[in-house]
Amino acid sequence: MNKILLIGICSLFLIGCCHKSVSPKSRLNGNVKKITEHLITNRYNSNDKVIRDTLYITEKLYNQQNQIIELDQDILFDNENMHITYIYDRCGKLKKEHVKMSFQESGFDVFYIYKNSLLHKITTKSIEDSLKFVQMSLNEYDINSKLIKSTTSQTLFNLKSRDTIKNSVQTDFFNEKELIFKSELQYYKNLNQNLTIKNFYKKDVLVRTEEFDYKDSLITVFHFEYKMDSLSNWISRKKYESDSLRSITTREFLYKN
Repeated sequence: MNKILLIGICSLFLIGCCHKSVSPKSRLNGNVKKITEHLITNRYNSNDKVIRDTLYITEKLYNQQNQIIELDQDILFDNENMHITYIYDRCGKLKKEHVKMSFQESGFDVFYIYKNSLLHKITTKSIEDSLKFVQMSLNEYDINSKLIKSTTSQTLFNLKSRDTIKNSVQTDFFNEKELIFKSELQYYKNLNQNLTIKNFYKKDVLVRTEEFDYKDSLITVFHFEYKMDSLSNWISRKKYESDSLRSITTREFLYKN
């Protein structure tokens, strides 16, 4: 088991979950009870034969307000599991997540801190064996209380060797619909890993991403194709690099009656 890798996966997942304004926006249509997701990747061997692997199976449960209340994810490539419980206050604002990996005894908490009813800061700290992980996100808003920027710092520290394994900052910039249009990733231990990602949308659906290296040279372009259900929720998303299919994410919806 590579705990450094799994903590990194968990931290990436938390970054994805933390970009919310007043309360988490599901951007889902209809009254959703549960979503089951499968992430399937395509690899190509030396003979250009496709090797397909299912990396994750994720189940998400939702309340009457279409807010996520529970997430359970099987990490198949390492036979691990991540479970998240979401706790809201009486006004429906997310105030805490409890995250537990299968190799942890008790897990750790993610705290949501509000200022003038807007989500201002998200913090978490975890110590597992000799590894200490700290993450903090700060949100910025315009004069109309629209989210325009979020900065997330991450540090992964080995308490025994006193080495900093990871020290990074991710800055996300949001458009008028509070969708991320650009992300800047800075890695202080290795500047060559610095990355800029630009996102492009069509009717609020991500259709293209462009990745640039630390020299601002374009290195990768991904585009996405979707299949929708009768309520206009996507149930299949294909990710292409050039003309090569790299991954497929499927979503099975269970709606409330």
